[in-house]
Amino acid sequence: MSSNLYMTSTKAVELAADYQRQVRKILDILPYQRILELAEGLAFYQNSEMKIYLAGNGGSAANASHCAAHLDDVGIVARCLSDNIPLLTARSNDDSYANAFARQIQNASMGDAVLVFSCSGKSPNIISLLREARKKEMKCYGLFGFAGNGAEAPGLCDCAIVLNSSNYGVIEDVHSMIIHILKEILTE
Repeated sequence: MSSNLYMTSTKAVELAADYQRQVRKILDILPYQRILELAEGLAFYQNSEMKIYLAGNGGSAANASHCAAHLDDVGIVARCLSDNIPLLTARSNDDSYANAFARQIQNASMGDAVLVFSCSGKSPNIISLLREARKKEMKCYGLFGFAGNGAEAPGLCDCAIVLNSSNYGVIEDVHSMIIHILKEILTE
C-alpha cells in the first residue's frame, strides 16, 4: 500500500466520521413536536381531492419528488412542481426561474397546500411560491436548514421545520429521514 493511498484513506475516514457526527448532532435535537405538527397538517389531505404541491431545488427537488411519492402511498394527492421538466423550463423561459413554481399553482384551489424543501430558505422561486400560496389562502409547510440565517421562507409557512446546520448534504439527508418519519406516522 502506498503512503499516498494510506493518507487518502485516512482522510476519507476522518471526513466520513465528521459527516456522521454532524448528522448525529442534528438528529439529537430533531424537533419531533414540529414533525408531529407537520404530520397532522398533512393528514388532513389524506383520502381527499385536495392536493399538496411540493417543490425544491437541486437535492431539495429530489427530496420533494421523494416526498410526493410517499404522500401518494398514504392517500394524499401530491404533485412535485420540479418533476415536470418541460413545464418547469417553459415557465422559466417565458417568465423567470424565480416565478416558475408560483405559476404552476395558478389553478390550485384554496384548500390545497404547498410543501417546500430548501436548505437556505432564501431561494427566490421558493419564496415566490410561498407568497403565491399565501395569496390563495393555501396552507404552507416547509423543511429548511441554516437556522438563524434570517431567511424569509420559514416565516411564510404555517409549520416550518428548520435544522441548525449549514451543510447541504446533512440538511438534505435529515430532510429525507423526516420524509420517512412522516410516512410512518401517516401510515398508522
